[in-house]
Amino acid sequence: MAITLGKPREAGWLELYNGASLYVLPATTAMVQLAQSRADSLLADLKDAGVAVTKAGGQIVDVPDVADELAADGMRRALFVVSLAELGCSDWRNILDADGEPLKFDPGRLAELFTDPMVSQSFLPRYLGGVHAEIEAGNA
Repeated sequence: MAITLGKPREAGWLELYNGASLYVLPATTAMVQLAQSRADSLLADLKDAGVAVTKAGGQIVDVPDVADELAADGMRRALFVVSLAELGCSDWRNILDADGEPLKFDPGRLAELFTDPMVSQSFLPRYLGGVHAEIEAGNA
């Protein structure tokens, strides 16, 4: 294994599970750092007001008591994933409403999508690891 510098990275579809995918820009250090800052800000909002609104308009509600430090740390991580998705995602496919009808992409609903733990568990390592690009290149 090695790290290749200078190889252009492109946007592409990142598979989640059950056929659902997100169209993502390549992750950058700046995006990750911004997502971490946004997560810290959202956590502060949750501690102060009990509710937080993401930059894309998603509402974060029904969270554990973030006064507990362990719960706050877990919530910060969850908010980081949502914030990163809001920065990097611009479309989705095979995301359905409660009636089974396809939903048009709405960045404000990414927070709702990421309440599914399987979405977070499949998104974060693949997105940060660039697995979708490596598979397409035949290097996986």
